[in-house]
Amino acid sequence: MLQLIINRRGSKPVARSVALSLLIAAVAPAALFAQSPDVRARNTSVNNNTSKYTDSSGFIENVGQWDRRILFAAESPAGRFLFHSDGFVLSVDCNYAADASIRGSNLFFTTEGADKNSNYSAGRGLDSESLFFLGSDPSTWAPDIQDVERIVHHSIQPGIDLVYYKKGGDFEYDYVLAPGCDPGTLTLRIDGAERIFLGEDGSLCIETRMGIVREPRPTTYQLSTSGERSTRHCNYKILSPTSVTFEIENLDITQSTIIDPALVYSTFLSGAKTEWSACDVSAAGECVMGGYTDGFHFPTTPGAFDTTAPLTKTDGFITKFNASGSALVFSTYLGGATADDYVSTILLNASDQVYVAGFSGSTDFPVTNGAYKKTTNAFRDCTFTRMNSSGSAILFSTFVGGSSYQGDNRPFAIALDDAGSLYATGETQTPDYPTTPGAYDTTYNGVGIHNIFVTKLNPFFGTLIYSTFVSGASGSSDGERIALGSDKSVYVVGFSFAADFPTTAGTVKTTHGIGGSDGIAFHLSSTGSSLLYSTFLGGTGSASDDVKGLAVLPDGSVILCGSTDGFFPTTANAWNTTIPPQGPVGFVTKLTPAADQYVFSTFIGGSGITLTDLHVGSDGVIYCSGYVQFGDLAVTPDAFDSSFNGGIWEDATLAKLDPTGSGLLYSTYLGGGIGSNQVPFTFERPYHFAMDAANNLYIVVHEPSVDFPTTSGSYQSVLDLIATSNAAIVKFNISGAGMGLQQSGTGTPGCLGPHTIWGNYSPKVNSPNFRLTCTQCPPNTLGLGLVGDVPDTLGSDPFGIGLTLYISIASTELLTFDFISDAFNNGRALAPIPNDPSLIGKKYYAQAIWYWATGCVPSSLSLSSSNAIEITIQQ
Repeated sequence: MLQLIINRRGSKPVARSVALSLLIAAVAPAALFAQSPDVRARNTSVNNNTSKYTDSSGFIENVGQWDRRILFAAESPAGRFLFHSDGFVLSVDCNYAADASIRGSNLFFTTEGADKNSNYSAGRGLDSESLFFLGSDPSTWAPDIQDVERIVHHSIQPGIDLVYYKKGGDFEYDYVLAPGCDPGTLTLRIDGAERIFLGEDGSLCIETRMGIVREPRPTTYQLSTSGERSTRHCNYKILSPTSVTFEIENLDITQSTIIDPALVYSTFLSGAKTEWSACDVSAAGECVMGGYTDGFHFPTTPGAFDTTAPLTKTDGFITKFNASGSALVFSTYLGGATADDYVSTILLNASDQVYVAGFSGSTDFPVTNGAYKKTTNAFRDCTFTRMNSSGSAILFSTFVGGSSYQGDNRPFAIALDDAGSLYATGETQTPDYPTTPGAYDTTYNGVGIHNIFVTKLNPFFGTLIYSTFVSGASGSSDGERIALGSDKSVYVVGFSFAADFPTTAGTVKTTHGIGGSDGIAFHLSSTGSSLLYSTFLGGTGSASDDVKGLAVLPDGSVILCGSTDGFFPTTANAWNTTIPPQGPVGFVTKLTPAADQYVFSTFIGGSGITLTDLHVGSDGVIYCSGYVQFGDLAVTPDAFDSSFNGGIWEDATLAKLDPTGSGLLYSTYLGGGIGSNQVPFTFERPYHFAMDAANNLYIVVHEPSVDFPTTSGSYQSVLDLIATSNAAIVKFNISGAGMGLQQSGTGTPGCLGPHTIWGNYSPKVNSPNFRLTCTQCPPNTLGLGLVGDVPDTLGSDPFGIGLTLYISIASTELLTFDFISDAFNNGRALAPIPNDPSLIGKKYYAQAIWYWATGCVPSSLSLSSSNAIEITIQQ
């Protein structure tokens, strides 16, 4: 997207977000501006569902109200966009000038060599109209013009289309290149600028009399014939004072190429009241989500298990989207008729069967023959349901709970093993919640308080394999996430108010804080009979601490995330150890396999942050989701949205940390700021997210705002203003390594598995603290770093010593340096970048090499190597 940065007298630069649009044909002139259309003139949106920035909901078609050469127009905060048969113009409004004598500035964008006979098409009319009554001649009036959401400029060059569309309040674009097309043939000419240059973050800066129009560095990806997406690094290259082109690294000319923002798709899902709970994603990229709704107009699909809307209560629902987010694969209700029903979490197995956990007081909730418990006599019982992959039938379903009507049983997280057994954790208030002989704790703790349960059901939901309490008696406890170890032992995290919550000796924190809640993490044996470890997590004061995200690594160490109000412990080499001025603050923490030490512990950077979920990629990179209440979030230069939109409420946030917790690779806001009459204040909270093999994130956002960013062609791009609450489903790609960093190859694995090497931030000139870190290294060992300016792109063993290298011995600059590892298998090497402007744009390739003195023999000479990292020096 473009940004206009205005330098006002006596003030700091002000950034205004406008649309990203590149022109595509020869532009003639400013004659078009003799009658430049006032897009705002008497422009009314019928349903008042207008964007954040403009009075219209999209592009306005010219049906005679303007000069006939103008095809479409759109308003932005900085001026007007005019589309015509020869190109595109951005007219920067004089209202934004620092000098009152400046009357505006026009920028003409053309693509050199574009086909002047190419044509536009418009699609997906919006539920809004624009009305123009200009002048006294009725023949120039244009009532009831439907606003257009999408414009396609076809074949600007052979095989290349340019698609303009609206996202949130902005207008953006995709370049779509068919297989065989070379983006190097795209030369963008910009007339009307005083100069163009590249910014420190790789953005294209267009200087005008009004200020600087900034076009951020584009995100680019390719699509294989099967639809698999792979990210490519893309940079602008200035060719002349008025022209630029695109440089895309590792381009596969046989695949389609799309130069696009990082938001893959985003859509709303609405009912009268729709609350979501969790989601998962299939191997085919189809997102399945669950929650509850009381909406008579909630969308269901023909052939689904239950398409009958609840009349006076809530029902759970399960909805599956196709891979592009444009349509429903299936959508069904799940519940009975006598009480409220809820879906709290959801999971897919390898066959795409849907495992659903929730809670219900309905005596007629659908259960199956052979169920562990067929009826409920409690206020709410846990429900566990296994549905087929098409959403048309229930395979197995059961209640699990006690007999007390005053009691409340709620499962919050589930896990599956390879046999199909289901593991669940949550909270219960029923003293006779079922436990099994030999379980760790079969006695309910306390009166009227919440106890954590851990329950394992057989694949047919007919018997409890084991079931146990894990709680104290002096306060409530809550299990929020569950995960399995390789031996089917169970890891659970959550929080507890109980000072007598059971902990084990030697763990990082065995004593509860004073007041408030402490986070908890415990490891239960595979039989459910004993605690392998249990620990509190939190500060020393009366603050509240809560653990909400959990990932178990192959060696048994765990990575956790959550929020704290107090002095949560951090470690020396962490990304951020500063407590912000306003709480809560999000944390990410890694514990050793015995939970006796912190491997690392870091804050995420900013005030009012609650982290809600966490996943670890196959390369060890840590992905987090959460929500933020203030505008001081530490965002990275390539953020999707660098500004807080939430007003007095909240934005969602996504973050990405290196495997050692010492570098922030990506961080962004995600949200809008406009509420509706039904929901004037929006929360925009993601509680769970799923991740596919390509590291795409699938996030469901609670109570999105009217202007929450959605994508063209998505299932529901406009918020349902009748609904009292909605959900938004987002597919987001942040798989890149960070500005100026890109990994390649796998090297030679060591005794602990493959090494992963990362930089701690974007490599810029004059960066004395730039550092490389490497995981899975031999502990307390001196390793060797290798850097060169020429890569061996395929990886080879040039010296015949059983060691894969990605640094070519033909490098004209070939250097070595020391790597020093700590007791937690993390190697670090300081790699200061001097203040030398001649380095800007230069590429280097780095790799780490380790010798294993004892234990296994990873190669013929006990050597191992990391993957390589490409380092492009930034300005």
